[in-house]
Amino acid sequence: MAAAEAGAPTNPFVASKPPLRLERGERGSGQMTERPRFFDDLAGVAGGAFSALTGLREEAEALVRSRLDEAIRKLDLVRRSELEALEQLAANARAGQEAADARIAALESRLAALEARHDGRAGQPPDASQQDSA
Repeated sequence: MAAAEAGAPTNPFVASKPPLRLERGERGSGQMTERPRFFDDLAGVAGGAFSALTGLREEAEALVRSRLDEAIRKLDLVRRSELEALEQLAANARAGQEAADARIAALESRLAALEARHDGRAGQPPDASQQDSA
C-alpha cells in the first residue's frame, strides 16, 4: 500500500476490498462499515427465482404437449410416417391393379382370337386329316 500512496500506478485488475459505506443513522459519526450482504442475498434470491421459473416453464411445456397429444388422439389424426407408409402401400396396390388389368385385357383378346378361329372352322368341312383318323 505504501507504493500506491507514493503515486505509483495501481493495477485495476487486482482484487481489492469492497468499498466502505456509512451506516444509516450514523452519517455524522463518520464510522465506516463493509458493504451489507443485502445485495448478495438479493442476487441469491433472484438466482433461485430464475431457476424456479425455468422449472415452471419446462413443466408448462410438458403439460401443453400432453394436452395436444391427447387432442390429436381424440381427432383420430395420423402421424406423417404412418401416412407416408399408407401412401406407398396404396401406390403399390394401384400398380398391381393396373398390371392385373393389362393381363386380363391381353387374355381376353387372346380368348377372342381363339374363339374367332374356332368359329371360323365350324362353318368349314372337316379336314381330310381329321376324317382319316375317324
